[in-house]
Amino acid sequence: MVLINQMTVLGIDIGVLYFVILWSCFFALLVLSKNFELNLLSLWLVFAALYSIIFNIIPEFFSPYERLFAFILTMGLLGPLVHSDILDQFKLKLFHILSNAFIILVTVSFLAKVTGIYSGLDAHHNYSGFFNGSMVLSPIAVIAMIYSITLALYHNKNKIRWLYYFAALLCFLSAIVAGSRIALLGGTGGILYFIYKFNQSKPFKYLFSIALISGILILSFPLWKQHTVFLQKKIEYSSQQGSLTASRDKLWQARINEFLTSPIIGIGFSSVDTDNNKGSKFSISSGRIEPGSSWLAILSMTGLFGFLPFFLIQIRNLISLFKHENIYSSALLGAYNIFYIIHLTSEGYAFSAGSSLFIHFWLSLGITDIYLKQSNSEYQQIFQ
Repeated sequence: MVLINQMTVLGIDIGVLYFVILWSCFFALLVLSKNFELNLLSLWLVFAALYSIIFNIIPEFFSPYERLFAFILTMGLLGPLVHSDILDQFKLKLFHILSNAFIILVTVSFLAKVTGIYSGLDAHHNYSGFFNGSMVLSPIAVIAMIYSITLALYHNKNKIRWLYYFAALLCFLSAIVAGSRIALLGGTGGILYFIYKFNQSKPFKYLFSIALISGILILSFPLWKQHTVFLQKKIEYSSQQGSLTASRDKLWQARINEFLTSPIIGIGFSSVDTDNNKGSKFSISSGRIEPGSSWLAILSMTGLFGFLPFFLIQIRNLISLFKHENIYSSALLGAYNIFYIIHLTSEGYAFSAGSSLFIHFWLSLGITDIYLKQSNSEYQQIFQ
């Protein structure tokens, strides 16, 4: 259902059924759970979002309570908010299913493009593969690439290993073609952490690995230069505008202005300031908004009261994963953590329950929380 919701190539609009399925799963698994516990930082974030609605006057078309309800239930099913044995098993299985599905969809859509079967171009003539936009495909391609590399290193059989390396290459090329600079920057940060984790006691090997990969990319650039067309256009546009972040500057400034008007509890969950909307993008008919940054959106919508628990969740995970010795699990989850910390600076899906990136982001946080809590259980090694 998550994938169908993000694949315009299928031409299927599942609408409210998407949330009905997710919430039905949550309530069913909660009922089947013998006991459950709540994550205090996540609960703090939920209360901050609720208070931001109660103590602000928010236009009805933003539907803040409905969106908060969707956020809570989806985060309860997938994220770190609620823990139980059966819920944790569900999250772990879904994490692997979704990650493998990302690999298949990204690689197949790229192969379809190069063979001429399917162009993968969206309405704006940007490459989006089977997904509903290049800004969705690019981060998903990076996520799939990191997961492919992890599986390649994890498997002992050479045929399977090289198959995953090939998939990682196609995912990398897909991310390049889609042309999201922030996704590529986040992916670079994630890969650097990933390599470090595998060589944390061998600094010279770490530097050698980086030098080797950099050398291969530079020498092979003529082979994949043709796939950087969309990326070059964006860099050109930014140069003409005189700012590398030209497409985000006004949105960022709007979020900062909103935060300054209400720095403690924010202006309201899932809303923007409609009275002083210079630089804001929102739809009165659908209530949808384009925050331009998840970090700034959380700061502007829920103030410092909501920003602090969200920030602590990210930092706690990063520090804890850095210390953990289980290479495969901590390298993968740490790489995702780094990727999202960077990617969230320019994309505003942290509160958007209908986005596949929202699903994978909170699911990654849910898996990380399981991994860090269950130090002596099967979840310490998330690859089974």
